[in-house]
Amino acid sequence: MSSLIYRLTDKQLCVAADTLMSTTHREPLKYATKILLLPHVRGVICGTGAGDLLLNWYLSLQFEIVVPDLPWLGEHAPARLAELAVKVRLPPDMKTTIYHFGWDHRVGRMVGQTFAAAEGFALREAHRECLVVKPGYPSAIEGAEDLIFRDGVAGFAEIMLRQRLADEKLPKDERAGIGGEVHFVEVTTDHIAQFLAYRFADYHQLYELMLRNARRFTQPPT
Repeated sequence: MSSLIYRLTDKQLCVAADTLMSTTHREPLKYATKILLLPHVRGVICGTGAGDLLLNWYLSLQFEIVVPDLPWLGEHAPARLAELAVKVRLPPDMKTTIYHFGWDHRVGRMVGQTFAAAEGFALREAHRECLVVKPGYPSAIEGAEDLIFRDGVAGFAEIMLRQRLADEKLPKDERAGIGGEVHFVEVTTDHIAQFLAYRFADYHQLYELMLRNARRFTQPPT
């Protein structure tokens, strides 16, 4: 998995992610939604690194776990994430972090939780009151906060475009792999809204490559 950009305040979360998932050899694999909504706990989950872990975690939250709220989930997530990492055979050298964002009724504000595989999925508090850009290429970060305040959702898309340009200059085996579409989600005290912020120019070209990689037929995207 690749790009994640967010800004967390007491009353609002703004987060953007791309939709490209790649193989361990950095080949396009598929498109997938990486910001997954959990309105019943007034929040979302997302991640960087292993897409299979994020998607399995989302399925587990929907099918297996009775989640009362975000604080409870943060307390119980580390053990279950560790189990799922074994299930999906998470490579030990793959940098992977799961993020939870949403409303915490106990403190009366929006909160963020992070669970990094390198730290055994220990619960950590997400950065707040600042713009977080991952991967943090210097050319993407420069002036980024001013950009989102000026251009809003389009600013997040512009930052991701900068990330991709920087990423493509790296050797293939060092790239994060950014592409597909830019999805943007806003979470406030009373709503969750999702937007398509941008579609990369090579969206269909990559899709055709995914089909060839998969060696199977499917319907083209619209």
